[in-house]
Amino acid sequence: MTICLGLKAVIISSALNLDYLELKISFNEIQSATNNFDTKLVIGKGGFGNVYRGTLLNGTKVAVKRAYKRDEHGSGSGQGLLEFETEIIVLSKILHRHLVSLIGYCNERSEMILVYEFMEKGTLRDHLYDSDVPRLSWNQRLEICTEAARGLHYLHTGAARGIIHQDVKSTNILLDENHVAKVADFGLSRFGALDELHVRTNVKGTFGYLDPEYMMSEQLTEKYDVYSFGVVLLEVLCVKPAIDPTLRREQC
Repeated sequence: MTICLGLKAVIISSALNLDYLELKISFNEIQSATNNFDTKLVIGKGGFGNVYRGTLLNGTKVAVKRAYKRDEHGSGSGQGLLEFETEIIVLSKILHRHLVSLIGYCNERSEMILVYEFMEKGTLRDHLYDSDVPRLSWNQRLEICTEAARGLHYLHTGAARGIIHQDVKSTNILLDENHVAKVADFGLSRFGALDELHVRTNVKGTFGYLDPEYMMSEQLTEKYDVYSFGVVLLEVLCVKPAIDPTLRREQC
C-alpha cells in the first residue's frame, strides 16, 4: 500500500481544516505575539525554520516555530508540509507531563507555524555544550534522562496505536523553568499501526543518532528510539556530541 507524498499531504490538509479548528491561531495574533517575528526574539533555528519567543493575547508565553518560505530553504515542499501536519496530528492526540504540548497552529497565507508551550531553560544540548549556560549537576542529569525516558515510554505504550518519535536527540529534549524534561519535535513521528502496514520506510532522522539496524533494514520499530536515546545517555555521561567532525579517525 503506497501513497505518494503529494496526495498524502492533500489528504492530511483536508483533515486539518475539518478536525483541528479549535487549535487554529490567527496569523495576526502570532505576528503580534512575536513583535512581527522580531529577530531579537529568535531562540532557535533548524532545518524546518526559526523558533521565536512570544506572548499570546491572553498572556501565555509560547515558542513559535515558523517554517522557512519555499524560496528560502525549500521547506515549503510537500515533505515540509507533511512534517508540519504530522506534528499537529500527533500532538493533538497525546498529553503527558514529559512531552511538549502544542498550543496551536496557523496555516493562513501559506504559512506553516506551530505554537508550543514555552520551555524556559532551552535544550538539553545547550546545557551540555554551551559555555554560557549553567552546567547541570549529576542529580539533575539523572532526573532529566529519567523524565525523557518516561515521555518516550508513553509514546510507545500509552498513546493510541503507539507512536515512534524517529528523531530523539539532545536538541529535542527541552527543559522548563524547573529543569523538568519534555520530549519535543514530532515532525518525523509515525503511528505504530501504520508501520505494520508499511514495514519498510525511507531512512529519516539525524546522523549520529540513527539505529544501524534500521539503516540496513529500513524496518522501523520502537527500537529505533531506544537506540537514539542510548546515544543521548552517552552524551549526558561523557559530555561529547554524537558526531564531532574535529576528531581524527583514531580518536573515535
